[in-house]
Amino acid sequence: MTDLPRHGRSRVAQIAGIVRNAPDFLQRAAERCGDIVQLDVARGPVVLLTDPDATRTALADNKRFSKGFAPSAQIGHLGESPMRTILGDGLLTSRGERHRQRRRFIQPEFHPHRLGTYDEIIRSEADRMTSSWRDGAIIDVHATFAETTLRILTRTAFGTAVSDADAAMVRTSMDAATRWMAINAILVAFAPRLGHRQVLARRAALAGIDGLIGRLLAQPAETRNDLLFRLAAAGLSDGDLRAELLTLLLAGHETSTNALAWACHALAGQPGVLAAVNAEVEADPVEGPLLRAVVDETLRLYPPIWLMVRQTLSDVVLAGRRLPAGITILLSPYVLHRDRRWWSHPAEFDPYRWLTGPSGTHRTPVEARRAYLPFGAGPRACVAGAFAVNEIMIVLSRVLRDWHLRYAGAPARMLPRVTLRPRGEMRMRISRR
Repeated sequence: MTDLPRHGRSRVAQIAGIVRNAPDFLQRAAERCGDIVQLDVARGPVVLLTDPDATRTALADNKRFSKGFAPSAQIGHLGESPMRTILGDGLLTSRGERHRQRRRFIQPEFHPHRLGTYDEIIRSEADRMTSSWRDGAIIDVHATFAETTLRILTRTAFGTAVSDADAAMVRTSMDAATRWMAINAILVAFAPRLGHRQVLARRAALAGIDGLIGRLLAQPAETRNDLLFRLAAAGLSDGDLRAELLTLLLAGHETSTNALAWACHALAGQPGVLAAVNAEVEADPVEGPLLRAVVDETLRLYPPIWLMVRQTLSDVVLAGRRLPAGITILLSPYVLHRDRRWWSHPAEFDPYRWLTGPSGTHRTPVEARRAYLPFGAGPRACVAGAFAVNEIMIVLSRVLRDWHLRYAGAPARMLPRVTLRPRGEMRMRISRR
């Protein structure tokens, strides 16, 4: 490890950078130090890896890399996965055979051949959302999309729609539970008592969601044929069911919510692109190439999975450097997607980079084949990635078909947590087209 580039700043300065704005800190570290750099943010070595090929290797090879922090980081059980301390041992946080087993249960629900069966639910919930909109009103689009994507999730996966009150409760609870979660590992490493108190506070914030899960599980099962019923029928314990449902509630609607909100925000700042998308959805409500390009570009700038953690299980060579077993590796699609080596003008919202030819045919850019990982890669890639893209495209097309959105105040800023949310409300003025 002595031959690795070091960040150079003090440990305190590095931790402060992560706490203040982790995506920005990691991006600047990669620009300054290259494809692989050692950080001093835990009691053991932590490496930031930003080479795209090496990143895919670390995500795909389960024999040499495992999810979570390495024991050498001396973080301990509470900090080994900040998500696990809140969500339990569900699909997102489990490892090894347990993860493979859960994935086999859940993956068929999001197989591409099933996506069409959900379209009518998605369309009806999008229309339900916009039916209450009024011309000239100002709305918080992030909060509005959050309630809609939650209803879509519960109807498709749990066989029932939540009430408006439950939707608001889930949003509030998730907001409280995920606040500062990204630094939980640091707290546990350097201030175990404070880290433990933070974990207990986050678990308490989920009490309302626990009650909702209990009501979902209590529904009659005789005529059910949804994911919740099949998980229960598979013999999962109440604790395991809670972990899976919490995971779906967080990962299954928060990521789509963010993408929809950021897409509308980006389009409001690009009137020409917005006009072109509006014209396209009038002619082709869902399958238009520019609409898909807008979704891809939004996921590039605001990837649902913006940071992943792996540990080396044996000696490996990555990006031309040898790493011993027991090293923690940080992998960031956010950094890859904004790397100027792979993307021209990477900080700009430019959906036309995803189009080619006079007809505007959608394509996958050459750089995206290496450095585009919005849903991760390998055997732990997001199981619902295709579902999320389909949902985002349908909801976005229903909105843009009938409504024009523009900023109501200053453009939103990013708040990095488990996901990349807007900081505060994302207020936009809506006008009927």
